[in-house]
Amino acid sequence: MIKDLALHISLLISYLFIIGHSSRFLLRRNAASNLTNSKIQVMAGLSLGFLGIILIYFGIHLDEHVIIDLKHIPIIIAATFFGFPAAILSSILIALMRVFIDGVTEFSLFSAFIVLLIGVVSGLLFKLPIKQQVKMLSLTLISTLLSYITFYVNLTILSDNMTQFTQIASIYWAFALFGSIFAFYVAKYIFWSIELFVELENTKLRLSSLISNLNSGVIVETPNRRIEVVNQKFHDLFRIPLKENLVGSNAENLLIHKSPVEFVNQQQFLNRLHELVYTKETVLNEEVLLGDGRIIELDFIPIISSDQRRLGHLWNFRDITNRKNDEKRTADSQENYKRLLEQYQSVIENVQEVIFQTDKEGNWTFLNKSWTEITGFDIEQSIGVSFSHFVHADEHSRIKLWFECLIHERNDDYKCEVRYVTESGSTKWVEMFAKLTFNPLGEIMGTSGTLFDITNRKLMEIKILENEQLYKSLFQHNQSPAYLLNSKGLFTEVNDAAELMTGYTREELVGTSFAPIITKNFVENTIIYFKRTLKGESLTFETEIEKRDGNIVRLNINITPIIIDDKITGVIGMAYDITKVKVAERKLIESENRYRSLIDLSPEVIFVHSRNQIEFINHKVVEFIGARCSDDLIGKTVFDFLHPDDRRMAISNMALGFKDASLLPQNSEMRFIRFDGKVVIANVGATVIEYNGKPAIMGVIHDITEKKEIEKQLLEANDMLQKVSNSDGLTGIPNRRSYDEKLRQQWEIALSNNEAISLLMIDIDYFKMYNDAYGHQQGDYCLQLVAKSLQQTLEESGHFVARYGGEEFSVILRGCDKTCTFQVAETLRTNIEALKIPHVQSSIGPFLTISIGTARFHPSSGVSVNDLMKYADQALYETKRNGRNTIRSN
Repeated sequence: MIKDLALHISLLISYLFIIGHSSRFLLRRNAASNLTNSKIQVMAGLSLGFLGIILIYFGIHLDEHVIIDLKHIPIIIAATFFGFPAAILSSILIALMRVFIDGVTEFSLFSAFIVLLIGVVSGLLFKLPIKQQVKMLSLTLISTLLSYITFYVNLTILSDNMTQFTQIASIYWAFALFGSIFAFYVAKYIFWSIELFVELENTKLRLSSLISNLNSGVIVETPNRRIEVVNQKFHDLFRIPLKENLVGSNAENLLIHKSPVEFVNQQQFLNRLHELVYTKETVLNEEVLLGDGRIIELDFIPIISSDQRRLGHLWNFRDITNRKNDEKRTADSQENYKRLLEQYQSVIENVQEVIFQTDKEGNWTFLNKSWTEITGFDIEQSIGVSFSHFVHADEHSRIKLWFECLIHERNDDYKCEVRYVTESGSTKWVEMFAKLTFNPLGEIMGTSGTLFDITNRKLMEIKILENEQLYKSLFQHNQSPAYLLNSKGLFTEVNDAAELMTGYTREELVGTSFAPIITKNFVENTIIYFKRTLKGESLTFETEIEKRDGNIVRLNINITPIIIDDKITGVIGMAYDITKVKVAERKLIESENRYRSLIDLSPEVIFVHSRNQIEFINHKVVEFIGARCSDDLIGKTVFDFLHPDDRRMAISNMALGFKDASLLPQNSEMRFIRFDGKVVIANVGATVIEYNGKPAIMGVIHDITEKKEIEKQLLEANDMLQKVSNSDGLTGIPNRRSYDEKLRQQWEIALSNNEAISLLMIDIDYFKMYNDAYGHQQGDYCLQLVAKSLQQTLEESGHFVARYGGEEFSVILRGCDKTCTFQVAETLRTNIEALKIPHVQSSIGPFLTISIGTARFHPSSGVSVNDLMKYADQALYETKRNGRNTIRSN
């Protein structure tokens, strides 16, 4: 029996785990959010009732009528975790199975009754406000007691087997209590895990639904960059076919290998993605530019658990191209609005009408200065006060009804005449026009409109009514043509000025339509203006008429509706002859066209440059710069065609010109780069002009490229001539002329710097005998060898050597002391000797040698350069007299 009861507990626990696993499977296949509380109770009752049936099936059969099992535990679990309906349903299933197994007997019916009683008691006890553990323990004790009653009745009363009842009673309570407690905690864990699973599935479902319906591309990655979630919007955004299953693939370089969309600065974008993954910092609203012109906004959000474990990260991509374009258009609109506001602010402030705004309650929120001029009230003190406060007392009820109709019935606009009381207490008639104002959501913000002082008009109407003859007199003798039309467009009256202007008599005009005298180009628009006036508008427009004599007259017309008893019966108009004005305008346009033609036909290269771009060019500019047509130049800047080295100066000159016209250089020499790449040198004359109402610079360009080339060739020729005139024709080193000039120059420098100057006079030993022995041609060659050796020796030190004449040479040394002077001379002497030029006639030796005389002076006012040359000559004479091939200093 103990083993069988232990088996019952094992079956109980195993079944609970099976329920838990099955529930997860069911919930995974069916949305957890679709399960209502009543459905859960029914499913729990059926499942736990089936568990009770299994326990009955594996029950301990004491005899053919009595069964011992733990079927009450499923009922307790149903009541504890799922409530009254689940407990009743499970108990009913178990009771029916008990009767079905044993048939309808006293034993089965009593057992079924006790099972139902356990279900009812468990369900009722569940509703008590006590802890779950206490409920479970109480239900276990009650159900165990009821089970003992069942055993007692079936074993003692119905079967007379008291011994077996005693044996069962000694061990059953322990298994019932242990099984209930153990099953309770197992069930609590299982059902808690199911609730957690349900919540997790619902969360995943909500997250999946959210991501799927987001209007942005979303990717969720694992820490090792494997894709877990990706929505369709991501595929659409980067044009990746849906057949490309990205889930589970590596996200590294996903957008490069999978997407046909290219990125601007692609490598930089990849480096940025790697940086975000590495740093794990949240980044929002970072913008990326695509190659197709779209702008993508990027979010990077690390996914971190509550214990700070990194679970992955989320990428969110949004196409904000339209938003950016809207922002740009909004910024442009705001700029345009600001500019228009600045332009029309003075108009708003200076119109004769009062321009107003109110809120929904009728309180003033804006008034222009005409309010003070008309009513005398201060604007600041009036703002926030209801407009009805200023209305005449007799008008209050009418104006209140009007405003309520306008606000509540959402009438488009309203126009009425009302009396206002001024600050001085006087009354003025005002024509009020108002319409509703709305916010972007379509909600009423208040009203806006105008107040026009019609006091004089009202007085005039009274006077007209009192004395119609006076009105006719005023109309008839007006110096401007005036006329009346009925609603059909027929003249009902014209004044004398109208007769004079048209050439038709009053009798010829009255009763006829105005249309026949209008020229055909203006008939249609004139009729449109007439019809608009009949609808209540007062208009100003231009038209043309043909006089009786055939002449054309251009007119400016002011027309306004004639309103009698709130009904428009016709229009009254005034005409002003603007023919001369229009002729002047036409002549001005023709003059401007002639001016443009002259410029375009000018042989000069002419352009007009605003602050930002080239506005006008003549055809010579296209030819000068090598463009195909003017469209290649208009809209660009002149700096686009300048040599890079000249742009800074040009920009500076233009900035000075726009700052102060007097600072603009009149002529500048600049280099232009033609479209074919050729560099052209030009002289640019510039002046500040006004072009289309704004300051601009007009430039005239003269091509001086050919002139510059001739100047360059001339300079090169002069340099060559100078070089030839200063060089010795035989040796190629500086000649005596160059030597004299250099010596005077170095003397002056040494004098001003208080420096010493040394002079070496050099003579080839026995050169006449050399010529006699070897001939003059060989002698010339010998001179060239000596000159070359001297020049190469002095080349690095920067000293100067020249052919003095014949076989004599001279060297100028600056800044050398005595030792330095001697060392230079000795080097020159030994280098010549080292050439080993044969000289058989020399008494010194077999090879050519030189003798050197030196002199060193500190220039002063007491000596001259001739003194220096004299002492150097004396030193040379001494060395030749004393043996040659030596150096003598003086």
